[in-house]
Amino acid sequence: MDKLLLSNHFKLNLKLVPPYFSRTYGVTIDISIGNEITGLKYEVKVTYIKTIAENIRLFRLDRLTPVYINETLPDTTADQLAAAVGEVFYPLFIEVNFEGKYLAVHNQNEIAGRWPALKEKISAYFTGEEATQYLNLMVEVLYDENSLNEVFRKDLFITSYFTSLYKSYTSSFELNENMYFPIVTNTAPVSFGTKQSLDEQFNSYGAIEIHHQGTVNDERTAEDLESGVEFPLSRFENPDLSGAEGVYNAKYVLNPNTRSLELLVASWHMPGMRIQSTEIRMFRIDEEHEHEKETLPLHSGNNLVYIDGGHSGKGGISGFLESIFGKKGR
Repeated sequence: MDKLLLSNHFKLNLKLVPPYFSRTYGVTIDISIGNEITGLKYEVKVTYIKTIAENIRLFRLDRLTPVYINETLPDTTADQLAAAVGEVFYPLFIEVNFEGKYLAVHNQNEIAGRWPALKEKISAYFTGEEATQYLNLMVEVLYDENSLNEVFRKDLFITSYFTSLYKSYTSSFELNENMYFPIVTNTAPVSFGTKQSLDEQFNSYGAIEIHHQGTVNDERTAEDLESGVEFPLSRFENPDLSGAEGVYNAKYVLNPNTRSLELLVASWHMPGMRIQSTEIRMFRIDEEHEHEKETLPLHSGNNLVYIDGGHSGKGGISGFLESIFGKKGR
C-alpha cells in the first residue's frame, strides 16, 4: 500500500474546487433506550459553494428524502408536525472553518423569510395547543442568530460530518484532543478525551482512514446530564462523585484526492444513561466518479438533518422539538 503524503507540519488538507464538489450520503442513526432501538434513515446532499473569508468555507445542505423511522414514514402527529416544521431550514447554508468544523448558519435571513408562508400552511393542517406552542416558539429560534446556530450545534450529523479533521497530526500521525458531542438532550455537548489517529498508509481500497478512540472526561455525572445542567451541580453537593462514564469510537474514510468524506461509522456508549448508545453511519450513494474536475493538484497546499441532535426518547422526529426548544417546549 502507498504511503500518505502530507503537507508541512504533517497537516491533512481538504482539496475541493467549487462548484464541482457535491456528494450525496445515506445516513442511518440508531438510538438505544433499554432494550428498544429506534432507527432513523434519510439522504442528504452536501455541496461546497465557495470560500467566503480567509479561513471560512460555505457549504450547502439539501434534504433529499423524508426521515424513515424504523423503515416507515412518520405516522404520529408529533413526528409529522416536526417533519413539516423542519422544511423551513432547507436549503441550509453553513459556514465551516478550514479544519472542517461547523461555525454558524449562513442564510438565517432567508430561512426566517420562508417561515411565514410555511407557518400558515402548517397551521391549516395541525391544530391544537401543542401545535400552536411549537409554531410560536419556532419564531424565537428562527429570528435569533444564536438560537439558530445552537440548533445545528446540537445536531449529530453536523457535529460528526463537519468536525476538525483537516489539521496537523504531528510526526506521530496522532494527537489527543477533547471532542464534544450532542448525545444528551437539553444540555451542553458531552466532552470526550479522544485519541485521533491518521493511518500512514492508504487502506486496501486506496482511501485514507482516521480513527477516533475517546473516553468521557466530562465532570458532570449521569444525573447532571439527565437533568440538563451545563456544569456539575452534583459535585458541589457531593465532591466525591465522579463524572459520567462512556466511550466514543469512530472511523472516517476519506477520498485520497479530495480528502472528502466517503464513509463514517461512529458510536457513543453511555452506561447508566437513559439513552445507552447512539450510532451514526453515513456513506456515499452517488456515482463514485461523478465529478472528475473537483480536485486540486495533490501538491497544492434533503434529509431531515435537524432531528439528529440530543434525543429525548419520545420517539422519532418529535425529539427534535425538545432539542430546539429545551424545557420551554414542555
